[in-house]
Amino acid sequence: MLDELEDWQAPRALVVSGANRSSVLWIVSEIARSLRDAGWRVEIGNAVTGGLPPPPDYDAIVIVVSAWARWRAIAQYVEWFRDSLAELPVVIVLAGTRIDADRFCARALRFRPSIAFSVENSSCALRTATRVATELIALHARAKLTA
Repeated sequence: MLDELEDWQAPRALVVSGANRSSVLWIVSEIARSLRDAGWRVEIGNAVTGGLPPPPDYDAIVIVVSAWARWRAIAQYVEWFRDSLAELPVVIVLAGTRIDADRFCARALRFRPSIAFSVENSSCALRTATRVATELIALHARAKLTA
C-alpha cells in the first residue's frame, strides 16, 4: 500500500513524439526511461497518431520533434493547449538537426517552452535523455517551491 501511495505522489510527465522516425522514437524512449529512473510516472504519446491527453493531467511535458517531419501535428497540439502548456514546465527537443531550437519554437510553433534544444543525431540520445530528465526535475522542483 505504501508503494501505491508513493507512486500516486510521484510527478507525472507526458513525453510526446512528434514523428514516427526511428531516431525520434528512440530519443523519446530514452527520455521516458531516464525520467522513470528518477521516480517519475511517465506516459508516451504520439502527435502523429493523435489522441494526446490534455497537458493539465501532467506535472511536465516533453516534446521531441523533427524539424523535417510532421512537426505540424505538434504545432496543432501547442495551439490547442497553449494556455495550459504555458503553466507547466515544457521541454522541446528538436531532433536530427543543428537548427536553433528556440528560433524553431518561436517561428514554427509560436510557443516559448521552458527549455528548448537541438540534438544533431541519435548517438547523443543518452546524453540528451539525462539532460532532459535533470532539467525537468529542476524545473518541477522550482515550480513546487514557488507554488
